[in-house]
Parts: sequence; C-alpha cells; structure tokens
Amino acid sequence: MTSKYKKLLRIGQSRLCLLHGSAESITDDTRPMQQFPFSQGCNLRKTQTPTVPTSSQPQLPTKYNTPLRQAQRDLTRSRIRSAARTLFYESHYDSTTMDEIALAAGLRRSTVYLHYKDKAEILTEVIAEYAPKARNILAMLPGPRPSLQQLNMWVRKVAGFVAKELVPLSIILELRRTNQDIDALEKLTRELLSALGQNNPPFREASHEDASPMLRARGLMLLQELTYACEIHLSDTGDARGKALLKVAAEDFCVFLSNQRE
Repeated sequence: MTSKYKKLLRIGQSRLCLLHGSAESITDDTRPMQQFPFSQGCNLRKTQTPTVPTSSQPQLPTKYNTPLRQAQRDLTRSRIRSAARTLFYESHYDSTTMDEIALAAGLRRSTVYLHYKDKAEILTEVIAEYAPKARNILAMLPGPRPSLQQLNMWVRKVAGFVAKELVPLSIILELRRTNQDIDALEKLTRELLSALGQNNPPFREASHEDASPMLRARGLMLLQELTYACEIHLSDTGDARGKALLKVAAEDFCVFLSNQRE
C-alpha cells in the first residue's frame, strides 16, 4: 500500500470519527496503521449503560395507578360486595361460598380473590358500609329531655331507615344470633350506642367499655327492642301488633331517659 493511499485512508477515518461524535481524532500521520483499528478510532459500537434508579431518586407511579384504574377497581369491589350482600341475606353467611359470590357478581373466581382474601373480609366491608348510615339515624334521637311525641316520631323514622337497609341489618342480626364475627359486631354496637348518646349522655356513657353494667345492659336492651319492633312492624305494616311495638319502644326510651335525669 502506497503512502499516499495510507494518508487518504487515515483522513477518511478521522472524518468518520467526527460524524459519530467521537472525541478522538487522528492527527499523527507517522503512526503505523495497526495502531488505529477502525473500532477504536470511530467507536461506532459504543453503548451507554442505562441509568439504574437508586433509592435516592424519586420513583414514578406505575402506569396502572391512574384514576381510571382506581375507578374500575372500586366498581369491581362494589359488584362483589353487592353480590355477597344478597347471598348473605338469602342463603345465610355461613352457607355462602366465594365461588357463589363470583358467579353472582359475574366475575372469575380469581378476580374475586384478587380483591378479597375471603368472605369474612367482604362481610367487614358490608358492615362498614351500613355503620355510618345507622349512626346518622340514631344520632337524631332527640334530647336531652325529649317528649313522648318526639320519641314516637323518631321511632317511625328509624323504622323507615330499617325498611331501606333491611338486607345488611338482617345479616348483622343473623351473625349476632350465631355468635359470628364477634369483634366486628361489638365495635358496631359501641358505635351505635355512642350515636344514641349524641344528645343524650346516658347512652353515651353506656357506650364506654368501663360503663356501669346495669347502664350498659339497659342501653343494649333498648337498642335490641327498637330493632325488633322495626322488624315486626315491617313484616306487616298493617298489623296492629307491629304498630304497638313501635309505641312501646318509644315509651321505654322515654322512661329510660327520664329515670337517668332524676
């Protein structure tokens, strides 16, 4: 190879290096050709190591954590709870299976388990949905010195609420009768007694764990009497017995609150 040809080849390599952004240049024409291999001079195959995020770098949210995804998740969980609530009411809680819940919700069994580990977890959310509604209506108990007329009106409001929420209430009453999920029911009972005490200190005191046993017992009995009266009345709203039970419940609330004021 002639020296003229070697010089032209070196010039071509230098231009290639410039085109590819290499910091290297070939300026020494006297160096032997073997010291300038094409892969070193132009570095065409050079790759950059990807930057690996470290714990100090802020992590971006995953692509699935979006408002739409969250809305879809909430909708699916709502479908599962609705199906389970109906089955718990019609077929009883202890007889209902996760497979039946999946079928009633129109979902795969694996999808149901993706959202809930078992039916007890679904039940907890069913109770959690009912609790604030029940607290709101019980907190309307007039006080601190309600008249019998006021109490009769309030009892009728409670009966209307029970008519709308009969399914979850029936599930809760069944659990109470069969002594299932005791912790959740005890928590709910304390919340309901506390709601009754919104305007009436005796019920508020009865909701405390260290309350007088007699005071707590009376508060619990009144709450159960009210629930029973509403159930019987709603089973046949034209029956005089159901109407009488509502009046008796109102009278017993009146006596309890009057005695506690004395």
